[in-house]
Amino acid sequence: MNKNIGSLALLAIITSLLLVNVLSPPLFAFGFLESNVDPITTYLQIIGVYLSLIVLVYFEPQKIKIYNIDKGTIILLALVGFIRIWLHFPYEEYYRNICFLLGMILLAVSLANWKHIANINWRWAFIGILSSSIVIPFSFLQYVSFDKALIPDLNQLHINNLTVYYLRNVFYEISIVAPVEEIIFRSLLWGALIEMGISEKRTVYIQGVLFWFMHGWQNITPITWLISISLSAILFSQLTKNSKQVFPSIISHSLINFMFPIVARVILGI
Repeated sequence: MNKNIGSLALLAIITSLLLVNVLSPPLFAFGFLESNVDPITTYLQIIGVYLSLIVLVYFEPQKIKIYNIDKGTIILLALVGFIRIWLHFPYEEYYRNICFLLGMILLAVSLANWKHIANINWRWAFIGILSSSIVIPFSFLQYVSFDKALIPDLNQLHINNLTVYYLRNVFYEISIVAPVEEIIFRSLLWGALIEMGISEKRTVYIQGVLFWFMHGWQNITPITWLISISLSAILFSQLTKNSKQVFPSIISHSLINFMFPIVARVILGI
């Protein structure tokens, strides 16, 4: 009974996350959704990620491996939830408390099922760090085409304090962008497709194409759409496929997103 409830809850959360993640970008692009709704959809996705992993680990720990979840990912999400509560980002009074609570719940249920969760594959995490250098040059070309702020209401921080700006960007990447996208596509969607009987080869293609489609509406440069996002989808998918866990792709994704603004600002002085 509990397993059936867990399976249905997990399927409902995964479906909702995919709908929001894949459909919201074109809706924003065509003006069907106002820009002030964007932070709300982002926060809902993060909360959905926490909830999905709690349901997965608590109700169906035997399926953790299918969903590519590892100890590094669990620790990262719990740590982010703990640290974020002390950072007082704008508009996050309720959100950071919710994430802190969910992070602690996730850690508690994970510790109870720790033996079912894979250790970090440090070899592939290191390969992810090295291979991110393939994408960074193309991301740099994207960045010089348009300067997109990463953190609401903190756009001018770099003018007064570069260190604060970069540290906040690092935390933004490891707490919002990379883990959420990687868990949605390379963990939740990946595992759901495998459970449906779809081969790993087709799973790699399906989630990669959806990842590319979602980003195609968020960026405006041909270099991004045709090259950097395509390379990123291939890289992150191969890291997950070979390591059998999502942590290496989270590390690689975070590094790419964090490094190319720094490279651009250092080289161009912007």
